[in-house]
Amino acid sequence: MNRVEQYDYQFDGESGQLAPVRLYINREQVMGSVQGGMVNVLYREIRATGAFFGAGSFMETPWVIDIELTWSSSGDAGSFIGAMASAASLGLVPSKHGQHYRAEVGIYENGLLVDQFTVEEESTMVLSAYNYAEAVSGETHATAMKNLALRIVEQLDQAETIPRIELLSDPPEQDSIST
Repeated sequence: MNRVEQYDYQFDGESGQLAPVRLYINREQVMGSVQGGMVNVLYREIRATGAFFGAGSFMETPWVIDIELTWSSSGDAGSFIGAMASAASLGLVPSKHGQHYRAEVGIYENGLLVDQFTVEEESTMVLSAYNYAEAVSGETHATAMKNLALRIVEQLDQAETIPRIELLSDPPEQDSIST
């Protein structure tokens, strides 16, 4: 059984979307496939909030959001003993594993740091022979990344560091081309 409670936040956009931003996550690091996958999920989830008029690593804008994402296993002596018992029983005895996710966020305007904050998320995963496929599916990491994205956007929304953009009219409708 894996547990990460879904964080409850919805960007309302009543007073407009946040200005376009150049978004970087762990840009100075070489990553393996798991780390790269988690970074991609966080990147996608931040964009999916709809909070930004545009967000991407190649946006031409004075606003830059630079995120340093880290995660680690958390546990105590009891967790270690449980993991050893699980290994000795070939997964028949379940073991509990905790994950701690941390995103250190820096907001830059024209290259100058104007704001910074940290958001964190915890998850618990119980691993056994009975739920191995569920435990290694990545769903726990994906939910944690979504929660981090929502917490980051909530902080940005409340801080009002990045200006808002509100369109004065709806964009023109595009003619659809059917094939």
